[in-house]
Amino acid sequence: MRRLVPIVAGLLVLALLPATALARRPVDRLSILGARLAQRGAQLELTVVATSPWQPGDLDASGGVALCLRLSGPRQPDERVCLSRRRDVPLHRDVLGADGRVRSVFPLAGTVLRTAPSVAIVRFVAADAGLRAGVVRWSLLREAVHRPCPRSVCRALLPRHGTFGTRLAPLRVTGCVPDGLDAPHAAGPPASHDVALSFDDGPSEDTPRVLDILEAEQVPATFFEVGREIAGREATLRRIVADGDVIGDHTWSHLDLTKHPKQVVPQLASTRDAVARATGGYTPCLFRPPYGALDPAVVRDAAGLGLATVTWDVDPRDWSLPGTKRIVRTVLSETRPGSIILLHDGGGPREQTVAALPAIIRALRARGLRFVTVPQLLGFPPAYAP
Repeated sequence: MRRLVPIVAGLLVLALLPATALARRPVDRLSILGARLAQRGAQLELTVVATSPWQPGDLDASGGVALCLRLSGPRQPDERVCLSRRRDVPLHRDVLGADGRVRSVFPLAGTVLRTAPSVAIVRFVAADAGLRAGVVRWSLLREAVHRPCPRSVCRALLPRHGTFGTRLAPLRVTGCVPDGLDAPHAAGPPASHDVALSFDDGPSEDTPRVLDILEAEQVPATFFEVGREIAGREATLRRIVADGDVIGDHTWSHLDLTKHPKQVVPQLASTRDAVARATGGYTPCLFRPPYGALDPAVVRDAAGLGLATVTWDVDPRDWSLPGTKRIVRTVLSETRPGSIILLHDGGGPREQTVAALPAIIRALRARGLRFVTVPQLLGFPPAYAP
């Protein structure tokens, strides 16, 4: 299984504590009676039961010690999912370097519930934590927050040796839940250190070559499809969805919608329906206007179909065939944290784009940037079906 941010070790740290709070029950004195990790639809639910009343605010965050959930899966780099007050974001994921130090931090939506004085429940979306269907290995332990963990502090609590296993049932992604439909989105938040690759004018005979590279590099992307190009390439769209990529709506015939206002709804609706038929139910939640041609009426009509309008802030004009080196150079010079990068997998020969893609991915990764889909960049949660 590839992408959606792989994990070897994730840590869910229960350390939500105001700076002025008194640590009445430090984690090294907290006695854990039991814990359970269960799937609730698209979410994972961790239940922690202590032998006496407690709350996450009782943990000694000032001392940097926390109660953690360690998750493991195949072929996944170290990271952890933390519940702690950091940059005013209660729940987030930390990507760790080889030395155990935090390299980058990403917000993560989740909730903390109390059902009894001795019980705390944490819920978060499994896919947002990089977890896919299959057996998830996990253990509860004491851990240090945002720094390497000294052996004198860190130790397993449940189980004492080895791990527990929880099986995640597969869920089918059917689109996303967009927000901010009244204005176009050209980029994501610059503080995220995330960037999104997007491809226009497919599907085409070159799209499988693009997917080969993305799969090899374990990079997600967003494909804005032209409806009339789908027939005969349904398998390519199914492969895109199976890879964890996102499909967007790029109109039926690549029409400048500002010049054909009466065609906005039929152009978008027909492409939406063609994608759903080809994929067995995936419905685009994003719309990209051909040529970037927009006006308020186009954005409004797209919103009426439940589509968020997405443009870009990095454009190497690869459609003009400027040469592989120039494509790479332009992308690298223009990309910033939060960028949406415009490339093309259709609409003409795309050998230069295909050749440029590996160099673009490796150079941006070397800067510490992380590749996500456009919905992930914009904070749009996925829509699921069982």
